[in-house]
Amino acid sequence: MFAGRHSISLNLFLILPLLIVYEIGIRLTGLDLRNAAEMILKDFYWLMGGEYARYFHWILALIIVACFVKNASRDRPFVTIFFTILLESLVLALILGPILSFLVGGMLLQYDLTSTKALSSSILLSVGAGVYEEIVFRFLLLGGLFAICKHLFQFPSVLAAAAALVVSSVLFSLYHHIGPFAQAITTPVFVFRLVAGLALGLVFIFRGFGVAVYLHAFYDILRDIENALRGDS
Repeated sequence: MFAGRHSISLNLFLILPLLIVYEIGIRLTGLDLRNAAEMILKDFYWLMGGEYARYFHWILALIIVACFVKNASRDRPFVTIFFTILLESLVLALILGPILSFLVGGMLLQYDLTSTKALSSSILLSVGAGVYEEIVFRFLLLGGLFAICKHLFQFPSVLAAAAALVVSSVLFSLYHHIGPFAQAITTPVFVFRLVAGLALGLVFIFRGFGVAVYLHAFYDILRDIENALRGDS
């Protein structure tokens, strides 16, 4: 479950271009501000201690290589699948904004982007959010909660998916209000991100992890550009 039209291994492999763009980008720009979900995965301070952080990229590289080998052996048309997912994600991102805005009464999150440098940094962070937040909240949390509810507590599949979707979406929204740079929690902001989490969770369940990652990244990038244009007007 939660693989959409393609296997989990193929979905993991298909997000590789976005991951490469982000990792190279932060090294070239020297960007200090990082996504909290990224730090959770990379540092492991909360679980094992910081000395294990250096192994993260090696583990991730091995997983991606394994996914590539597995899918290459099946002679999959990677380019066709990749651009299909890219197009689907972009179309969903273009329609998701107005839908979310309608559901929460026209609210749009605003950011202070007053320069090209600020916009480019924000876009880079949006790429990282698409990758790492989807790994943490959809792939690991939603998928993990589903497995626990279904196999440990013997929930029916639909009930397990619904419970995992709601819990992961609530935590996704709360996560954005934790930390020194977090936005103050208000009902409209919390509801906005809760609905966004539910939407991304449904995409993850029915369309697959790859679509959810690119949708998240495209949506955030389009939001960054819109906020920047509003700031210039």
